[in-house]
Amino acid sequence: MNPASIPISRQPNNIFFVAGTDTGVGKTYVGCGLARALTHLGRRLAAVKPVESGCDLENPACEDGVRLASATGQKYPREAFNRLKAPLAPPVAADREGLLLSSDGWCKNIRQLSQTHELVMVEGAGGLLSPLTWQETNLDLVLKLRAQVLVVAPNRLGVVNQALLVLRVLAQEHVPLIGIVLCSTTASQDDSVVDNAGLLKHFSNLEHIYSLPYSKDIQPSISHFEPIGRWIVT
Repeated sequence: MNPASIPISRQPNNIFFVAGTDTGVGKTYVGCGLARALTHLGRRLAAVKPVESGCDLENPACEDGVRLASATGQKYPREAFNRLKAPLAPPVAADREGLLLSSDGWCKNIRQLSQTHELVMVEGAGGLLSPLTWQETNLDLVLKLRAQVLVVAPNRLGVVNQALLVLRVLAQEHVPLIGIVLCSTTASQDDSVVDNAGLLKHFSNLEHIYSLPYSKDIQPSISHFEPIGRWIVT
């Protein structure tokens, strides 16, 4: 990868997108921690999830969209814009419920929030190229919103390949990059965790790479996320 081809965000748009290298890599964990840290830093933030599948409509407390809203204390939205029951790709889950997903409404709501908040954080579903509708992926939504991107990747063997692939796609699309957060999602870690950040810095020439320690606390320490928050607000 040519490091010069990666556009680094210096004066960020007030909409930023939390994108994963895959599903289950810690996007919501990072999003909630970052939301709390930015709020602690005095920023008025809205955090949203456009679409979420695998929702328990009778017990929404553990849903990603609900957890993000709780982290900021915002009044709206309090959950994902579209909530789907089946734990499948959103367009497939929506088909099962007879729903047609469209990003137009999501973008309208997000842009309205960007006019009344200093920052708007948007969390994707799945990996960067995972489909959100039958026409669009997370990347398409990033481009539509002209958002900058924070990449979340699992701190485990294989992450260097996954992260560099995502960085290459973002570079090809000229998407401003905030940085990469390596997230330890389990207490059991392989030997690669001590070297992954260094390898990524070497092959991407990025300075904004941060390794989060594992925590079983659903509300991790704000101090772990303030360095990431400062990437965004400074």
